[in-house]
Amino acid sequence: MIKSHFDTNTDTPDVWLRSNEQRWGRYLTQLEHGAIQQGIKLLDRPPGTALDIGAEAGRLTRLLIEEGFDVTCTEICPNKVARCQELNPSSTCKLVSVDDTSIPVGDNSTDLAISIEVPVSEADWFLPEMNRILTDNGMAVFSINNRFSYRGVLTNLRSRLTGDEVHYWKSYRQVCEDVKRHGFKIHKAIGYCWAPFPRLSDSPLIPFLTSCEKWFQLRQLPSVSPWVILVCQRGER
Repeated sequence: MIKSHFDTNTDTPDVWLRSNEQRWGRYLTQLEHGAIQQGIKLLDRPPGTALDIGAEAGRLTRLLIEEGFDVTCTEICPNKVARCQELNPSSTCKLVSVDDTSIPVGDNSTDLAISIEVPVSEADWFLPEMNRILTDNGMAVFSINNRFSYRGVLTNLRSRLTGDEVHYWKSYRQVCEDVKRHGFKIHKAIGYCWAPFPRLSDSPLIPFLTSCEKWFQLRQLPSVSPWVILVCQRGER
């Protein structure tokens, strides 16, 4: 089972909000916002209901609310649930378990679901649940860690040598096959996270290296990109 590598008891609620103030966090958030907005544009209806899986303290929830969605958030950390609800009082924030294999919303109830930098996006139950909860032609925007990338190979090798949890579970191609098998169409796949910086880095090299990523069109190589954001649309029932 794929589980989150965050400690549900000690992870600070605002750590990812603070990371957005760092160069690497700003780079990641800019790309993620862009993918979510592409998903919103592809909806064939005005903003309705949205789901933010692994919402943390609500760094992406704000975007969904500002776009006019009625937002439900899920999170495994009680302190993050409380903080997300405090910062986004119009949303509905729900505490879930790391062992859950379902999402606590109804069938055919969600127009847009996002799961960004959350390990469950690669769990075997994730796409069937997306299929269940999304409305006809609803959108799913989620990120994966690509096992067949330089970061995937090196990170998994280090994990095996140290006995730590593996964080790169599936390849991009494997995820694409699963997406299509569950009735989704992939509209966009964006490769990113090529530079070897941790989430909270503020290195002065980040602007140059992320510009190189763009100039050399590395974002158009999702099959070998370390991280990939997928913008997918569910078919009609």
